[in-house]
Amino acid sequence: MLKLFITLPIFWALYAQFNSRFVFQATKMNGDIGFYVIKPDQMGMSTSVLIIIFVPIVDYIIYPFLSKLGLKTPLQKMVIGYIMAALGFGVAGIIEWKIQDNFISILWLLPQLFLLAVAEVFVWVSNISFAYTQAPESMRSVMSSISYMAIAGGSLIIITVSGSNFLKSQLLEFLFYSILMILNTICFIFMSKKYK
Repeated sequence: MLKLFITLPIFWALYAQFNSRFVFQATKMNGDIGFYVIKPDQMGMSTSVLIIIFVPIVDYIIYPFLSKLGLKTPLQKMVIGYIMAALGFGVAGIIEWKIQDNFISILWLLPQLFLLAVAEVFVWVSNISFAYTQAPESMRSVMSSISYMAIAGGSLIIITVSGSNFLKSQLLEFLFYSILMILNTICFIFMSKKYK
């Protein structure tokens, strides 16, 4: 089981950036929506709101639909979450590219925040479900704690990438994380197929 958890820190490295890099991105955008001016750090709250809205939708509509398509296991659902995270950072890269040309509305951040919220619902719930159902009863709390260690590992990845300064622009950083997540997803698919 632990082999499959190796891929989790990369996901959490992407997810954690809605409170850091996405806020930096929002500072370069127009927060005036007519009746209110959205501050850059307020956009991170939209992810929490989207998650609260999306959990029952996923549970009652999307999961049954995916079941009909044959996507039932927690590992399959985690793959969907990983893909959504990669797409979210791809969209972040496109938005960053657009920001270089124009002073665009801060609401353009919503698609990438939406994709990350969907990814979090798929990955976190499925990961905890997988850890709880597959681990022996005496090891369930240990497996849950390893899930939390993966979040810490994601923070270490962010520190390493940001501290190294090998990516000279935020656009390159978003694209780097998107490609890293795609490669991570491919590895996870191969590892999950071997899981018994």
